[in-house]
Amino acid sequence: NYGEKPFDDYIMRRVALKIHARTIVPGTMSEHPWFKKHLENDASELRQTIIVSPETYPVEATLLTDGERVLIYDIQGVPFGVLIYNPHIAQSFISLHRIAWDRYTL
Repeated sequence: NYGEKPFDDYIMRRVALKIHARTIVPGTMSEHPWFKKHLENDASELRQTIIVSPETYPVEATLLTDGERVLIYDIQGVPFGVLIYNPHIAQSFISLHRIAWDRYTL
């Protein structure tokens, strides 16, 4: 069990650096007590969140990008992750995120 502290620490560091986040999460995740607490603080934690149907869009792993790297990880069961340092792949992930984001916000 990894606990919540690493995730809380990440949010605090991101906010201190004034880095905004746009998250797309399945509805099942939004019911988790830790996530519910943070969802209520979207504005102060510099985050916008879209909640999607877990049946229509089953997202089982976490995907992050900073424009140069892509991190894909899953801590359910046996933890596994991969970090890809490739700006072209990162840009592709950003474009896919924008497609999904625009579908729900425009």
